[in-house]
Amino acid sequence: ISLLSQLKDAEHSRLLIFSDMLENSKGKFSMYSQCNLPKQELITYYRTSVGTALARPSFANLHVELHLIPRENTRQQIVECRNFFWSWFFGDMTGDSKLITFELPGS
Repeated sequence: ISLLSQLKDAEHSRLLIFSDMLENSKGKFSMYSQCNLPKQELITYYRTSVGTALARPSFANLHVELHLIPRENTRQQIVECRNFFWSWFFGDMTGDSKLITFELPGS
C-alpha cells in the first residue's frame, strides 16, 4: 500500500486500520511464537522472514489510525510486543501527518 501513487503523491492521506494486529503468518512470522525474543531480535527475525520484500514501508504525509480490536485471553507480553512491533513498522514516516493513533476499545 505504501507504493500506491494515491498515497505517495498525496499532500495528506489517512489510513484507517481495524484489526487485532496480531501477525500470525504460518511458517513465517508469528507474534505468538516470536514475541519471546528481545526486541531487536524480533525485528531481525521479521526482516529475515519477509526476505527481499519491503520489510518496513516509508510513508509521507500520512496519518495512520490503528483501531486495535482486543482479543480475549491475549497475554500482556503479546500485547506489549504487538504495540512495539507496529510502532516500529510505521515508524519510518515523514511529513506533517506522521501521527499514529492506538485506540484500544474495551481494554
